[in-house]
Amino acid sequence: LLEQEVWPVYETSLIAEADGIPLAIALKSIEQIAILDREDIRLKDKTFYGTFNKKQLPLIHFADFDQTTASDRPVHRLSDTVPTVILRSPLGPIGLIVNKIEDQFEIVVRPFPETVTAQPCLRGTSVLSDDRIAFVLAEEKIQDLARIFWKKGGRHEL
Repeated sequence: LLEQEVWPVYETSLIAEADGIPLAIALKSIEQIAILDREDIRLKDKTFYGTFNKKQLPLIHFADFDQTTASDRPVHRLSDTVPTVILRSPLGPIGLIVNKIEDQFEIVVRPFPETVTAQPCLRGTSVLSDDRIAFVLAEEKIQDLARIFWKKGGRHEL
């Protein structure tokens, strides 16, 4: 069981954007930020892998966590360069594909109200300095959600 957090939570986070959605990712969960070349990304067994530090790294996209069936998933078009946030996980690093990486901020994490059913990979929101609302990733859930995505056969388009 995860320790229950006491709210509000203050943390230093990287702000990135995926499909126009601001995301806050705790710095403590980030191994590195990388810009992968499209030529270095390959599909194997319904999972995309990017070459990073001469190793194959599984890649996921935030939009893949919507829990729909594979046939309902949008096809993600990858640009020539792919900004990727490499997250630490107990089973090894995993790459989160984003559209852009913005900045680093100290944020206040606000939990979702009990009446809101949020995606399991989100643990709350934060109001950014420009008044946008960022979704705060629950890093401990990324690995589990990635496994679900891979089993359902997520789709990307190179």
